[in-house]
Amino acid sequence: MVVNFKTKLCADYKVRYCCPTNSIEKPTAATMPPMFSKVKPTTRNACGRQTIHPSNQRIVGGVEAIAHSWPWIVSLQSRDHFCGGTLIDNRHVLTAAHCISSTNFRVIAGLHRRTDVNGPRSQNRRVLRVFVHEQYNSRTEANDIALVRLAQPVQFNNYVSAICLPGPNPQESQRVTVAG
Repeated sequence: MVVNFKTKLCADYKVRYCCPTNSIEKPTAATMPPMFSKVKPTTRNACGRQTIHPSNQRIVGGVEAIAHSWPWIVSLQSRDHFCGGTLIDNRHVLTAAHCISSTNFRVIAGLHRRTDVNGPRSQNRRVLRVFVHEQYNSRTEANDIALVRLAQPVQFNNYVSAICLPGPNPQESQRVTVAG
C-alpha cells in the first residue's frame, strides 16, 4: 500500500518527518503519528557513526567506496537493484518518490555490492508500507521524497546503522557528504 505524507506531521519541524522524541537532542511538543509509537529510537550517539572509514579524498566520477563505509545506505530491489535509500532508524528508509510505484520490492541493508544479496552481512527486509510526499509531482519531480516502513526492523551492527537526521537549525555553508 502506498500512502501519501500528511502536509504537517510535525507542526514546527521543516523536514516534515517526526522522529521518535528520543532521537533528537531537544524533544518538541509535536505528537508522533501512531505508526512510530513502537519504533525503537536511534539516539544521536548511535547514528551516523562509521565503523569502517572511507578515505578523506574528494572522489568525483563514480569510484567504488571502501566496503561498508556507509552503513546507512540500502538497496531497493525487485529482481535487481533499482534505487538506493538511507536508513533513518531500524524500521524506516528515506528514498526518492520517483523510485516508488508499489510496495512490491525489498530493502537490503549491509551490502557493498548490489548483487551480494545473500552475503553474510546482508539483511533482507520486506516492505510494509510506503509514504510518498502528498505533493510529489512526477512531471516536475517536485517533493521527490518517500518513506519506506520495513516489515521487520534491521539489526544494527558494524555494517548496518542509521544516519543522523539534521538538527532543527542547519547552518548555511555547513560541510556535508553525499553518498549513494
